[in-house]
Amino acid sequence: MSHSKAVGRIFLIAGFILTLLQGTPAQAEISQVAEPEGQVEMSQVTGTVSSITQQAISIEYSRTKKNAFEMVLPIDEKTRFERFRTLAELKPGDTVTVRYQQLFKPGEDGGKVILKTTATDVSLVRSAPAQALSSREEASPNE
Repeated sequence: MSHSKAVGRIFLIAGFILTLLQGTPAQAEISQVAEPEGQVEMSQVTGTVSSITQQAISIEYSRTKKNAFEMVLPIDEKTRFERFRTLAELKPGDTVTVRYQQLFKPGEDGGKVILKTTATDVSLVRSAPAQALSSREEASPNE
């Protein structure tokens, strides 16, 4: 009897371990639902910092005589910085390259429906000249 109890316990323990290793069907469903639907595309933009907060960086990447083209890119805790350590070191007028990812799904018209955009890397290319920085600061209060 004691031998059969020992064998029974071994099978019970083995079954328990296999159950833990396989996971439950409910866990599999939860992980599938939690994953965002869509495709990820990486891009980058180089331009002049027009403004920066803890949540986003605004980059002017092109300018004509009449218009300025600007892109606002959200920043999160995973965003990496190159050639500077903190956002406080960046100033309007600095030139940066921002790599960002866009989560999107195909649109009905063949285009893309962007679900989320996030800056992944911000790299300082060139600090703003002292003159440009002081002239922007002087112009700021009057705007």
